[in-house]
Amino acid sequence: MTVIYKQPVKVGRKYLVTWSSDLSSPVTYRIWLNGKNMGTTQATSILVSGGDQLDVLDDVAATPEVNFPRACILQWAQTSGAPEA
Repeated sequence: MTVIYKQPVKVGRKYLVTWSSDLSSPVTYRIWLNGKNMGTTQATSILVSGGDQLDVLDDVAATPEVNFPRACILQWAQTSGAPEA
């Protein structure tokens, strides 16, 4: 039971995070965003903001913990003079 994150794609001011599992389809994922359970889904992507902590679990018995494996934290630093996207 492994969730594999793909490279996030910037969409405006957010990021599209996509993932897959090594389990056979259909897979039900449990989504945790910033430590809150967002529910279950069979979707394989979500839009998040920079700095969000996203945990995607394909094991119904698992619960994210501090430093849970496969956490994906997105953040960036603003550069002066850079154009906004």
